[in-house]
Amino acid sequence: MTPPTAPADLPDPFGTAALRTATLAGWRDSPTRLAEDVAAEADLRRIGYRDRWLTELAANAADAATADGLAGTLQIRADGALLRVANTGAPLTVAGVRALTALRVSPKMRPPAQSAAAEHASDPMPAGPVGRFGVGFRATSFADRVDILSQTGSITFDRARTAAAAGTAQVPAQRLAWPIPGSPPEGFATEVVLHCADAAQAAELVAQARTQAPDLLLELPALASITVADEHLTRRTHEAVVTVDCDGAPIAHWLTAGAGGNRWLVPVDPPVRPGAPWRIRPLTADVLRSPTPTEIALTLPARLITDLPLTPDRRGLDPGADLATAAAGYTDLVQLASPQQAHLLVPEPALGGGRDDAILREAITAELLATAWVPAADGGRLRPDRTWLLPGLTDALAALLR
Repeated sequence: MTPPTAPADLPDPFGTAALRTATLAGWRDSPTRLAEDVAAEADLRRIGYRDRWLTELAANAADAATADGLAGTLQIRADGALLRVANTGAPLTVAGVRALTALRVSPKMRPPAQSAAAEHASDPMPAGPVGRFGVGFRATSFADRVDILSQTGSITFDRARTAAAAGTAQVPAQRLAWPIPGSPPEGFATEVVLHCADAAQAAELVAQARTQAPDLLLELPALASITVADEHLTRRTHEAVVTVDCDGAPIAHWLTAGAGGNRWLVPVDPPVRPGAPWRIRPLTADVLRSPTPTEIALTLPARLITDLPLTPDRRGLDPGADLATAAAGYTDLVQLASPQQAHLLVPEPALGGGRDDAILREAITAELLATAWVPAADGGRLRPDRTWLLPGLTDALAALLR
């Protein structure tokens, strides 16, 4: 296996030539290593990170914005058979390229001694690093060629070029990188360009992005706006209500409360008249988000966006995760609801939920039993275990009982 060389006049700021040489030497010395890399990437593409291309690129954009200390912007558009995803924030680094060309290596790992709860203890809208496993970018490996154009330099992953270098057709698409000319669009730090099968596939991916973008603005606070084709989505907050706008018009409102690394949100409709409360629309089914969607089904009235540790494919909880801690903040959300609507956020009995749903329900119920949230006759709030329900109570009788 002989690595092709880049043109002599093309800069290689990330040292990709040395990385290619080392990887090709490893494949040459151990053919099973090449087969393992092919199988690992295929598993990530078809199973672990299936249909998560936008989630992972948006998470990378959020991390770039956090590293830069500025509100992030993400832009998704089709250009014929090319899908272009550009973001602001910190540009590509040598460490980043090394992670992209390896498996399970990430420059964004949280120090082991630092827990998520400690990191975000006083921030109800946490914006810390999202990616930790170094494999999320493999969600884009359904494309045989992916270019990364950045302010610090540009690289390409090309399955055909990798096959030529390895001397075999069975190769992973994203283990060898080459420097290429090019730069991101003006105003952006990095652009990821996916070479799709045809224009129809690129258009379908844009359609997927339209559907997912509103939720991503809730899950990734480091992103302030997402543009999908000709639609510009933004997020704004007034008091406890977060609103997602599309081209300046509201498309969703969420009442939100947070504690530690948890955020609880419930959809609301605008007040029917000035001074009236927001109208709660409880959920019936959702998934746990940490902070992006997992495959853990929840049947609670509100959405949970937390920062619990996940399995490497980000679809399930790490065995050591303490899910009960995610109940923190739920009672704050209930207390934000108007007295006439607080009961809508009390989880109803559910037999169809799974083990994780049951653990979270039990923890929330315990929190609600110990918190004053039930509306009292005098306008205050009472703990459920210290409350008597008196049907037909008149104002006169209520005054007498006080």
